[in-house]
Formats: sequence, structure tokens, C-alpha cells
Amino acid sequence: MRDLLKGNSRLVITYWVFGVIPAIIYNGIGKVIEKYYFQLATTSSMEWFFYLYLIFPFIYFPLIYVAIWRSSNTYKGRRLWRWLAKLAVILGAVLLVVKAVLLANLFFRASLSDKIKMEVTQLKKALPSKIDSDTEIYAISFDNKTITYRYRLLKADKAEIDLNYFNDNIKPQLIKEICSDKDLSRYVKQGIIFSAIYDDKKGAELGRASVRPGDCK
Repeated sequence: MRDLLKGNSRLVITYWVFGVIPAIIYNGIGKVIEKYYFQLATTSSMEWFFYLYLIFPFIYFPLIYVAIWRSSNTYKGRRLWRWLAKLAVILGAVLLVVKAVLLANLFFRASLSDKIKMEVTQLKKALPSKIDSDTEIYAISFDNKTITYRYRLLKADKAEIDLNYFNDNIKPQLIKEICSDKDLSRYVKQGIIFSAIYDDKKGAELGRASVRPGDCK
């Protein structure tokens, strides 16, 4: 690793093995995260993985860019490849700076509503998504401080359900689910309302419930 950072490794190895291939893998992981974002975002143990994914390029790639630059200085082949490698380093560094600025705005300047809008946009890309064998979430929206989830009960038929009993029980269950999640309950305490609408397998509405500020003790 020391020789790599000093630029003593061959340019083709430094550039492709330690530069291009890790970038492809990183972007591939990003595509997987985007596809399964809802399942991952609702798994509390995955929080560390998201943070690691976000900070990885700012730790790894600056070191590799230095290695590529130094390796290109000692490259004995065609001058074109040397300059192309340096151009790739410059472009990569610019993209890192842009990404850093965007993340800084997201974490330190964006309002709570802006953050939720971006989160909802990401969640939409992963829908519909099965929660279990009987339930899927097929829509999500955010408007006027209210996050609305639409669920489809895949085996339920409105004609066969006691709607009074169903509606009497969905709010306590929703409060339990939202308030037991530290991130979601924090949103509620900041004035965000969580609303859930439940449909049967044919799309007929069965009921709805909301968790409002004050419901999470």
C-alpha cells in the first residue's frame, strides 16, 4: 500500500485495479441500494451501512487519485495515457467536491421538509415493496407535513372484513410501529404526521389512520 500511494506501482494497475474497478463496484452497490431502498431504510441495523457508503468515496478515492497522479508521473509509455490518467483524476476530484457540497447542504442546510422530500423520492423508486406475504406498500407521498403510506393487503377482501373492528385496531398498531422506531418517532415529535391508508387486494379502501404529534410519548 505504501508503494501504491508513492506511485511506485504500474499505472495500469493503479488506475484500473485500484481506481476504475472499485468505482464500478461502488456505483453497482448504489444501484442495489436504490432498488431495495425501502427494505434497507426500514432496517435499523443498516443505518451504519448507509453512513459507510456515504463516507467511503471521500476516504478512499482521494488517496487513489494521489497514487494515480504520482504513478502517471513515472509512466514510461505513451504520453497520451499519462495525460488521460491525470484528466481522470481531475474530473474525479471535481465530482468529489460537488458531492461533498451537496451532502453538506443536505445535512446542515436543508430543512426538515426538504430532507423528508428527498427521502420519499428515494423510497418511491423501490415501490411497490412487500413487507410480508400478506402486505405490500405501493405508494408514498409527502405534503403539508404529512407522510402518507398506501398499503395493499394482498389476501384481504373488503366484503369479508369487519370494517369497524379493522379501523378500531389499525391506529394503535400504527402508533406502536411508528413510535417504536427512533427515527420516525423523532419526526413525529418535530411536527410530522404519519398517515396510512389500507386497501384490499382489489384496491378498495378498508380504512386509514394517522400518528400525530403527541401520540408518541
